[in-house]
Amino acid sequence: MSFGIFKLSLNFFAPAITSGDADTIYLTYDDGPDAEHTSSILAFLKEEEVAASFFVIGSKVEENPQTMREIAGGNHFIGNHSFSHAPLFQFWKTKRVFEDLKKSADTIAVYQHPSRKAFRPPIGIMNPNIAKAALLVRTAIIGWNNRTLDTTTTDVEKLWRRTKRKLEKGKTIVLLHDNRPQALQLTKRIVQWGKENGMKFDTVEHLINELT
Repeated sequence: MSFGIFKLSLNFFAPAITSGDADTIYLTYDDGPDAEHTSSILAFLKEEEVAASFFVIGSKVEENPQTMREIAGGNHFIGNHSFSHAPLFQFWKTKRVFEDLKKSADTIAVYQHPSRKAFRPPIGIMNPNIAKAALLVRTAIIGWNNRTLDTTTTDVEKLWRRTKRKLEKGKTIVLLHDNRPQALQLTKRIVQWGKENGMKFDTVEHLINELT
């Protein structure tokens, strides 16, 4: 059971989307919007005509409305990454988790139609309370199968080697963090490699739509 808490792909507590088409790269960013780093990523994605998915923290949405407008105006998908991203989020009761997710969803609805919903649990941890709250919010749950570990080092070469190995194995839902300076350089490597190898780019919203 404890393994199921940390591995969304097991669908132990709730169904989660953790893989996509092997010929399509799904760039996903957590923990923003970030006043310092998100805009540079958005500018690059616009230049390359690549759409991505941003799993935002509600409190940061309130702090960075201009960046949110940039995300919404860039043909990107906005997902819910909780309002608080609290350190003890996984220990909360269902009611408190629901209230947090609903508050975050309401902040996102200012920038994206409320029918377009997806949730990525903070730290990727799932348990019965979080699963029940997600069900109450009526949201899809999105994981990943290519974790770049860009929160652990600023060494872009090291991060890229790890990411590339997984891309070559068809693991294409890529987890990055748009509040980290290394995310932009890593994004550039991924997009360059993807275009050189005939890969498509898409948002996770299309994976949700395929299931509904």
